[in-house]
Amino acid sequence: MALKGVGGSADSTWSYHSQLCKYASLEMTFYDGRQFPAEYQGDIFAGEHGSWNKAVRTGYEVIRVPMKEGHATGEYEDFLTGFVTADGEVWGRPVGVAVAQDGSLIVTDDGSNSVWRVSYYRFATREYRRGGPALDIAGAQFAA
Repeated sequence: MALKGVGGSADSTWSYHSQLCKYASLEMTFYDGRQFPAEYQGDIFAGEHGSWNKAVRTGYEVIRVPMKEGHATGEYEDFLTGFVTADGEVWGRPVGVAVAQDGSLIVTDDGSNSVWRVSYYRFATREYRRGGPALDIAGAQFAA
């Protein structure tokens, strides 16, 4: 699993209609926590469940949709990825997205029966300060 988009720029244009033919956003939330950087305030996080019937897998990620003055900017960023292996095998399918009381992002995954907690922190050492922010992922699996 990988995290993308932190401190980076969007490289894709987000269009609701272009997403419909590829995969589904099953749940989304507006970020109102205080753990992530200020530029994340009010942004949308959406769980992209994935396209089960496509030769090339699409979706299977959590995206961030930046907002400006209460409106989507027209872009999105891949935020939490890596639910598909290099050979195309799917091991996770993000569904629900919520903000926890501590400001971390909670993601439910019905492909692996897991709940993921994504936390933001900064490294304390000088070496990592230049690298900027980092995210940490913790997960719990549940029996079906």
